[in-house]
Amino acid sequence: MARVFTSGADLGPPPFALLLVALGSCTSMTLRTYADLKAWPLERVRVGLRHASGPDGLVIDRRIELVGVLDEAQRERLLAIAGRCPLHRALTGPVEVRSTLA
Repeated sequence: MARVFTSGADLGPPPFALLLVALGSCTSMTLRTYADLKAWPLERVRVGLRHASGPDGLVIDRRIELVGVLDEAQRERLLAIAGRCPLHRALTGPVEVRSTLA
């Protein structure tokens, strides 16, 4: 298990910015890997993300742009695959955070 320590000195990016960067990276890597495996002509993936907190919790909007000569079936399959990236699964599945005092 990785250990992450924070000092609270405002020396880094905001936590949700890191979360969105991680989700965007995971999404694009997952799509690239899948397209390469299928030998599909995916040239580039762009992922735009934003978040909002509301009464029902966190909402993340993800906009995926697929660049390349892909047919509609390939584009729809890649959209479905985006939901299978490991970080997406972690965020949408049961998550348990255990806290202890050091």
